[in-house]
Amino acid sequence: MITVSSMVNNINGFMQLQKSQQSLFDASAKLTSGKRINSAKDDPAGLAIANLMTSQIRANNQGIRNANDGISFAQVADGALSGANDVLQRIRELAVQAGNGTLSDSNRSTIQNEINQLSEQLSDIGTNTKFNGINVFDNAGSGGQSLNIQVGFNQSISLELGGLSTGSLSGGLSSSSGELQSGRVDAATTGVAAGSVSINGVELSALAASTSGQADVKADVINQASGQTGVTATASNVIQGSTANAYQPVSQGISVTVGGTTTTLGSSGNLNDFVNDFNLNVAGAQAQIDSEGKLQIFNDTGKDITLTDNTVGGLGSLGLSAGTFSGSISLSSSDGNDINVNTTDTGSFSDLQAFGFNQQQGASSITGGQVSGQNITANDGININGVALGSVGTTGSNTNASDVSIAINAISSQTGVTASANTTVELSADVSALQNNSLTINGVDVFSSFTGTSLDDAINQINSASLGDIKASSNSDGELVLSSNSGQDINIENDAAAFSQNSSAIANSFTQRGELSLNSSDGSSINISSTAAIGSQTAALDKIGLSDVGGFSSSAGGNVATTANASNLIKNIDNIISQIDQTRSGLGATQSRFLSAINNLSQSSILSQSSRSRIEDADFARSISELLQARLAQQASSSIFVKSQQAERAFISQLIGS
Repeated sequence: MITVSSMVNNINGFMQLQKSQQSLFDASAKLTSGKRINSAKDDPAGLAIANLMTSQIRANNQGIRNANDGISFAQVADGALSGANDVLQRIRELAVQAGNGTLSDSNRSTIQNEINQLSEQLSDIGTNTKFNGINVFDNAGSGGQSLNIQVGFNQSISLELGGLSTGSLSGGLSSSSGELQSGRVDAATTGVAAGSVSINGVELSALAASTSGQADVKADVINQASGQTGVTATASNVIQGSTANAYQPVSQGISVTVGGTTTTLGSSGNLNDFVNDFNLNVAGAQAQIDSEGKLQIFNDTGKDITLTDNTVGGLGSLGLSAGTFSGSISLSSSDGNDINVNTTDTGSFSDLQAFGFNQQQGASSITGGQVSGQNITANDGININGVALGSVGTTGSNTNASDVSIAINAISSQTGVTASANTTVELSADVSALQNNSLTINGVDVFSSFTGTSLDDAINQINSASLGDIKASSNSDGELVLSSNSGQDINIENDAAAFSQNSSAIANSFTQRGELSLNSSDGSSINISSTAAIGSQTAALDKIGLSDVGGFSSSAGGNVATTANASNLIKNIDNIISQIDQTRSGLGATQSRFLSAINNLSQSSILSQSSRSRIEDADFARSISELLQARLAQQASSSIFVKSQQAERAFISQLIGS
């Protein structure tokens, strides 16, 4: 039927032509792209599945690259540890040689020079071993840290160096588990009462008052209890000079006093001549030149060494300063366990300082006394593991333990030491005297409207006040305990004797300052020192409430001046070598795991690509067939569409013609 109004045949032919053209376009797209799914309309579900597989494939491929980077990192670390092992084996060989009793002091000094150089090489290995600019030991060794290697979209492998760090490679030469090194002992001017200091829980006997350091006497006091503590003490003294001119003549008149005997030295042609003259004439101490050309004076008795300058400042030309240098104490545990040094309830922090120690749980955990509240300056020269702390606070300002702990933690990536601060004070409280009392705690009026009758009421009153992190509690003795976990000062003003401490009333004001606790992230010894002028070092360290520790032993840095030191060095080297062996074994196992991960990821990636191909790739045989079919349909549709138009035009022409 031919119609004019609707032209149905024409419209139908046009629609069929459009369909055939779309089929032709779809078939062409499949052949040109090689994909069955070119847009979401082709297969919405298939597109989503294929896209998910693409994510997995790309993650697997990147995981393979990451795993290869992990293998490279492990190989760099293993190579560095192999070099460190070679250095340690040589140092051990030298230590065995130095342990021979037939060697003279000069022979050992020569051996020491090589050991010092090798020790510096160990430090260089730790500092300079890097992968892609990342320090290997500080990022995968320090503080039990691990380097996370992402080897897939939901899988990671941790690469660890077993606690080895930049500091522990060379630092371990002079320290190991079961050893503890004090700083310079303080003079016990009022003595130390029996039972004031304990080692491994055993109280030490009394120490007589003295104006000198007497490290040797204090070591004897410790050794009196060694049968109970399992700890033996040795005393030594080391004076480390600064840079000196090796060829400058030294004028006569420099005096050295050891154990009450004073020796005045004559002139010397150069630094080496001075050392020879010193060792020939001075009793109770020795001199040597270290690997950096600096003069070192030491003894293995711990007796004080007093240096007196001549009239032309000869000590300065030697890199030394005049003054009395007290010795230090080295503790060694017979069972290799950490040594704990503490005060008892009747002792004080100054009692610990008399022995050169802080409160210590091994060499890697230290707790000090109260900070002084004074600001720290660069001139105080406070160093932690050889890194300068710098200035903390401003002149005239109150610098609390929290401020100092923040400053220490700011350099922890260099020192391997973290700090925390805490303030605690125990007070006896007269609750009735607290009622309507005008006293303030850190400037806050707490008790002006207080009407409570019990200690618990007073505790609740304090905890409801706005005192920051200062909290109140009670102890088993019924005392009020005020504490700040951040190390804030606790200041009480206008007390009117409502509080007392140690049976003494606090008449007006009272300030409890915080204490610092330091912990080594890799378990190695913590060294605290001050480079301030002689006579100012103790005052500088008092600002942080700590004694200098860890850096004054005659065996520090692997010294082999005596056969005993050489024996200790061998033991320490064996500990480090054992740790290196375990770490390298772990690195090898980790590399094997990386290779297994790479094989698994490669197989998964290949199979996923195959699966994705079956979903989204075009079947060329079918696509060509569809293309030919679409072309034929298009040609037929075009022909029919043209003919339908011709029929309608012919009909219209007849109507017009008639």
